[in-house]
Amino acid sequence: MRAREIVHLSFGGAANHAATHFWNAQESYFEYGTQAQAPIVEHDVSFREGLGAGGAATYTPRALLFDVRSAFGALRWHSSLYDAGEMEEEREAWQGDVVHSHDAVMPSWYAAQLAEEDAGHTPTDKPQGRAIAYWSDYARVQFHPRSLVPVSALSLYGSTYLNGPHTPFDTFEQGFSVAQSMEGSDAVLDENVRWLAEDSDRMQGFQIVTDASDAFSGFAAAYLGMLQEEYGKVDRLAFAIAQETPQGEGPRDVYLRRVAAMNGVLTLAMLSESASLLVPLRTHASTAHVRPEYTNPYESSAVLSTYMETATLQTRTESLGNMVAALNWRRDTPFAQLAGCFPTPLLAPVRKKPDVADALLQALFAAKNTSYEAPQHAAAAAQAAQSLAHVWTDASFAYADAYTAKRSAPRVLSTPYAERTMARDADAMAEKPTLAALGKRNPANAPIYVHNFTPLAYPISSAYPQYFYGLTSDGRPNVNATEKFTQVNSMPTIASLRTTPDTLPLLEEARKFVCRVLTGHEPLSMFGLGASGNARAANEESEGSVGGRDGLVEIRETLENWCEAYGGVADEETPGSDEEWEAQAWDV
Repeated sequence: MRAREIVHLSFGGAANHAATHFWNAQESYFEYGTQAQAPIVEHDVSFREGLGAGGAATYTPRALLFDVRSAFGALRWHSSLYDAGEMEEEREAWQGDVVHSHDAVMPSWYAAQLAEEDAGHTPTDKPQGRAIAYWSDYARVQFHPRSLVPVSALSLYGSTYLNGPHTPFDTFEQGFSVAQSMEGSDAVLDENVRWLAEDSDRMQGFQIVTDASDAFSGFAAAYLGMLQEEYGKVDRLAFAIAQETPQGEGPRDVYLRRVAAMNGVLTLAMLSESASLLVPLRTHASTAHVRPEYTNPYESSAVLSTYMETATLQTRTESLGNMVAALNWRRDTPFAQLAGCFPTPLLAPVRKKPDVADALLQALFAAKNTSYEAPQHAAAAAQAAQSLAHVWTDASFAYADAYTAKRSAPRVLSTPYAERTMARDADAMAEKPTLAALGKRNPANAPIYVHNFTPLAYPISSAYPQYFYGLTSDGRPNVNATEKFTQVNSMPTIASLRTTPDTLPLLEEARKFVCRVLTGHEPLSMFGLGASGNARAANEESEGSVGGRDGLVEIRETLENWCEAYGGVADEETPGSDEEWEAQAWDV
């Protein structure tokens, strides 16, 4: 059955860096040769067909990318695909003056390199050799002009575009307010989102990626709420990325850390009410073969995007709704964790000739609807599962670092409520040992645990950071683990989405953070709360989008409910009733 369309939304710098890597991977799946085979990934799920300049056919992402205007870099609103077509009509319709408020940004060096590739020339440079100033610097796809949405806000002089380097855009409430203002003036939901939704034959849902540490957390929360009201019958899979915060001790750095912590907690509480499934993410430690610079968003986002793209691969080959329903089958576990490994370790380094006797036994057991596993195969699978455990990385566990100073080391993984795993490798012979190893980690009993395999390695394009050590060109571990190889072309990868009791510590720390804020000395404005979002104290009971102190109490109750759903128990040391909270609250 043909997969249905998915509309992609990304909010903020970190999200758009991850989205750019995602779309670069989608572009790599296209094969243009005369001998091209039927694609494994259904392109129409994520791309739309249109007509551009001179009636030429175009194929652009089903995506909306929201960011401050300055963050788009040299990416053109009037794409070369449409300059002579529909965008010309829009220019002719505008009769007013044009004011250029910013200096023009020169096209990136990578745009010239892409032209070299299109001409059949070998790229002469890698992104690491040049400064990456914008996520658009390394985009391999051309977006429709309506896909690029610069975030604006109302001012005394009318609608003004926010400029990242000059206009603070820090707090959840500021982002929420800007989204509401923008929707009232620009009608993005009616104009841009509906344009993509109505262009779809059978839209199956939305995939959302958002920043969780700055104002785009609130901006995304506002739009997800609108999507829930307008498109409540389709699924909304959301990823929230917590970013690194300043570590200095100056007043501005301390304030930003507090605000980022509050933004992260509010993201958990408020997005979980409008998203069908919410996956919190944060960059993590390097591995032996993958050593990115995590303060560089170009490299850190590539790691997260690799896991995200692999874990959601089945939504472009099967169904987003089926995956979300299977993971949240209890209807009270809206948080999922993303984990996996890349590259996949060698799980079956030696290929042996088929054992005729073993094959005969398997056939006999299969005829009786039972299974048979030879002892040597069971031992090999158990050893392979241990190999996976050594390199398995959780991309969600560190999310709590934003709002807790002390966190225990990762514990042994609990048995998940449900899990959907996607393993990918260009070598089809890797399917059996890979699925056997995954089966030893969690029994592959459908529909609770489902492990999938596709003979398609993760594509490493010229725009992907080459932060690999000790690998061959096809992403296999190499004997010389100290040498850096800069020509990795593909990567065997495993990614898993699971709902699990391991989410409980993340939720408990969020609840404790809210409790500390409610009973602490600092005014709520120190955490970016209040009608102004970042200027004055929040003493009113219902000010701002969160609702002041009363709203925070409701956030605390929401987090407590989620903690109980994930196996937590009530904390007897914290106040319970509203009266107890009022007795302990500081008058600020």
